[in-house]
Amino acid sequence: MWQFDVNFFACINVAQTAARKMIDGGSGGTFVNVCSLGCKGAVPFTSMYCASKAALEMLTKSMAVELGPYNIRANCIAPGLVGHQYINHLILL
Repeated sequence: MWQFDVNFFACINVAQTAARKMIDGGSGGTFVNVCSLGCKGAVPFTSMYCASKAALEMLTKSMAVELGPYNIRANCIAPGLVGHQYINHLILL
């Protein structure tokens, strides 16, 4: 389940550290997390990846609500698919 370590827990560690400094500094700030279209629907053979990105999307929404009063914004972007042999294989399944 390394996908959760990389895509979710690492973001929590960085966000907690940075948010403390932003709050203490009093000037606010912005977080931009990189989600994926994989958090919007199931793709064959990518269940852990999709689940980790869905968790990151909800973490980002929660961060926005919790940190907003400190003038700290949180958003995520979800890049689309890039043409590649692996993607073509998944689409044909």
